[in-house]
Parts: sequence; structure tokens; C-alpha cells
Amino acid sequence: EKVDVEVLALSTYKSFEELVANSPMTDFGYPEDYDKSEFVKLMYDIYDKVGEEKWGVLGIKIKKRLI
Repeated sequence: EKVDVEVLALSTYKSFEELVANSPMTDFGYPEDYDKSEFVKLMYDIYDKVGEEKWGVLGIKIKKRLI
């Protein structure tokens, strides 16, 4: 499946903790009151800490385009 999106912002962070500290959970599709520490744990199920420490974290804010 393909989705056409527009990139609204690119933001670099040293860690996932820094990313979530500077972003509302709604940016990730979660309710505002979602536990940020739980979100960080979920990120480590996908990404490893070695890569995070080596390269940091890139936040990409997108908006779906209507075709």
C-alpha cells in the first residue's frame, strides 16, 4: 500500500526520551495522556540503544496528502 505524504518537519534528538519530552503523544497517534515511558519501551522493541547512542533519533512529522 502507498501513502502520499508531505514532510512538515525534521527534528534531531539524542534519545527517544528527549523526543517524547519535546513532543505531544498525539504526534505519534496516541492519546495525550499515554505513558511516555511506555512509548520509549515500545521504541526499543524496534530500535536498539546502540544505534540510538551512535546516531541519535530523527523525528519526522508528516501530513497525509489527499490525492
